[in-house]
Amino acid sequence: MAADQFILIPGISPLPGLKSAGGKGLSLWKLIEQKFPVPPFFILSADYFRQEKFKNEHPFVSDGLSEQILETIRIHLGTYDLFSVRSSAVQEDGSHYSFAGQFKTVLNVKAADVPAAIEEVMKSASSETVLAYLNHQKKEGSGAEMAVIIQAMIPSDKSGVGFSIDPVTGNRNCQRISAVTGLGELLVSGEVNADEYTVSRNQEILFLQTGKQPHSAIDSGVLSEGEIKQVSELIRTSESFFGRYQDIEWTFAKGKLYLLQSRPVTTFSALPDRSDHLTLWDNSNITESYPGMTSPLTFSFIEDIYREVYQQFCKVLGVETELISANHEVFSMLGHLKYRVYYNLGNWYQVLSLLPGYEINSGFMEQMMGVKEKGGVTVKTVPSRQNKYVRLIRMVFHLLREWIRIESSIRNFYIRFQAALDKVPDEFLRNQPPSVLKSAYQKLEKNLITRWDAPLVNDFFAMIAFGLLVKQLEKLNIDQPKSTANLLLMDEGGIISTEPAADLRVLAEKIRENQDLTDKILACSYPTECVRLIRSEQESAQLFDLYLKKFGNRWAEELKLETITPATQPELIIPLIKVYLTSGSFTKSADLSSDKNKAIDQIEGKLGPFILKKAGFRWVLNQARNRVKSRENLRFERTRLFAKIRTIFTEWGEYYFRNDIISSPRDIFFLTKEELFRFSEGTSPDVDLKALIESRKKDWNEAQSVRLPERIKTFGSPFSFNQLIGEEPPVLSGDLSGLGCSKGKIRGKVKVVHSPGEIEGLSGCILVAEKTDPGWTPLFPLAKGLIIERGSLLSHAAIVAREMGIPAIVSVPGVMTVLTSGMWVEMDGSTGMIVILEGENQHE
Repeated sequence: MAADQFILIPGISPLPGLKSAGGKGLSLWKLIEQKFPVPPFFILSADYFRQEKFKNEHPFVSDGLSEQILETIRIHLGTYDLFSVRSSAVQEDGSHYSFAGQFKTVLNVKAADVPAAIEEVMKSASSETVLAYLNHQKKEGSGAEMAVIIQAMIPSDKSGVGFSIDPVTGNRNCQRISAVTGLGELLVSGEVNADEYTVSRNQEILFLQTGKQPHSAIDSGVLSEGEIKQVSELIRTSESFFGRYQDIEWTFAKGKLYLLQSRPVTTFSALPDRSDHLTLWDNSNITESYPGMTSPLTFSFIEDIYREVYQQFCKVLGVETELISANHEVFSMLGHLKYRVYYNLGNWYQVLSLLPGYEINSGFMEQMMGVKEKGGVTVKTVPSRQNKYVRLIRMVFHLLREWIRIESSIRNFYIRFQAALDKVPDEFLRNQPPSVLKSAYQKLEKNLITRWDAPLVNDFFAMIAFGLLVKQLEKLNIDQPKSTANLLLMDEGGIISTEPAADLRVLAEKIRENQDLTDKILACSYPTECVRLIRSEQESAQLFDLYLKKFGNRWAEELKLETITPATQPELIIPLIKVYLTSGSFTKSADLSSDKNKAIDQIEGKLGPFILKKAGFRWVLNQARNRVKSRENLRFERTRLFAKIRTIFTEWGEYYFRNDIISSPRDIFFLTKEELFRFSEGTSPDVDLKALIESRKKDWNEAQSVRLPERIKTFGSPFSFNQLIGEEPPVLSGDLSGLGCSKGKIRGKVKVVHSPGEIEGLSGCILVAEKTDPGWTPLFPLAKGLIIERGSLLSHAAIVAREMGIPAIVSVPGVMTVLTSGMWVEMDGSTGMIVILEGENQHE
């Protein structure tokens, strides 16, 4: 090709492609065609430099090309004396790779020196910095493919850059302008301090900083108010033309504004849009039920449950049905961030604001519900049209009515619950098609999930009763009121969560009666063979199968549908049975009756001779005991419901696997409930479930290495702008403290446990864990004490530890990073203090 065919001239040559003009050149071409004030230029095409002769360090500009370039300058740029020679890489100025500052730019070049300047620019395409940049961006190659722009040099009076968004804060509603006197290169190189302007979308000047000092007087800076608005308008029109946020370079010469460059802003994808709505996410409470990562199927199931449950909760408290409907969007209570379950605290606060009495005393309502701090969340619900005092009276009436009938409501719930499960036996679900399985799910949803009123009301009353108990103790100036409240709730009996450990102990004792059987089980390395051995002895088999029938689904992470439990794989429980067989002793429940009686005597002594006050205290205490006990027992019914739902979707996965719709039965858990229903109905846009599942598996694997904080703030969609980034574990040291929830002061060796399967060496040690759920209960009697990083005074670990009389502390920040297995500590289950022991203190 002739040399002049590589010279591209706007207005004469046809519109070039990106591979010919490069990113910067193509943008300028489009701008000048749209009459933007771009100084005249022409482009030496990247196609010229792709020729074979340049692969062996041949000079880039031949004599013939030099002559052609000089002739083009004379004809098309002849009225200018000086020129700029700039890069225009094919990869440059895209939405992901800007190459800003990576290539050589030569300014104030005389016409005769332009060929030499082109040589300089082209050599920078393969510089070490460019190669490093390409490597960092994971792009291969020996350098950047490049075109070169030869442009008329404007004698700048003032110059700068402008962004159509704030590149620091990410605010999409304002522009940022930087300005210096003279050439813009002084700004880019950092040789001078620029004036900084923040301008709103309607050209209101929000902030001015001259050099390094904030100012309020516009005329004290480089630009006048009129010039600021001119640059602002240029930024706006450039963004409007390209349809993306722009980063421009501009200059004023003799009062006229020129656009030197416009490229997409490449860093905004990592900057949240703070003008969008704020959401506060928190998993400090829900992690007890859904620790770690949770499958899409489980999340889609529980998302509907939580929405329904909170709507029921509002109805119970007398919130108008039409008000619930008008605010239906705030009942989306959960988020699924990197496959972790979080509460949407913003919506939680919004729901709280719907309750009668909130508008009268929001602070009291928030305190009663356990709200800590709002973190910037504002309440924007549709308000009630009814009188606030009428609403409050109605809520009080509803609460009194529910409190009076709570025991009968719970009894009726148990009856209804069992009847609903009996209508969907596991045997019926085996080998059924999706239509039958879906119908079974919908029956459970109708009869149970949408009628979860008794557990919901009881949870609420448990929180109120426990809070009132602590409040009474505080008014009486009782030392450590929360610890005393815990003592008064200990060892009440009747809590079902203590039964699995007791039943395992009975099973272990029965097996130990047969020494030969015991020796065979302990020597056996295969769990399935151990199950066979246990079932070979009649009485042991009966106890074993009875345990599986009653508690086979009470297992770690039992509320996740993807969890495999001993109910379907009995061999999972063998390691636990072996530990029970080898444990010579278990942590015995302390006899706390004397301490409890002393505490009650002390309280009643402070109440004086007032019979009504004493009766009131006894009533609050009994209510707290009954409600907390029922809370834990009703949670077991939730476990049973989730087990039935698990069976339904497990059978669904087996069916789809048999029919080659998915690659594995357990792949079903990577789909959502809605996707399964719509696919079975023929209304799904995703017909290739295998591809969808593989995509989610890839995301799942990538998310496993991410550690998310307990609380996250996001703006707009949490999945955009790289807002869900991991955090480094906190660096802590020294003694620790938390919420003492079960009385007892002990010393012991620490055993850090990450999952219930890590039970070797636990016997007689202090169990330390990040969080626990009801499936951890059988481990508790093996431990001398419990220290849990997450939890509250009404969490499962606290309730069961109190009932078993095991010293326990919950809500201990950073305990998993400070304590390691083998360390010795002294813990006080009353005060919540944990002291790390060293040297000669490492003994009981």
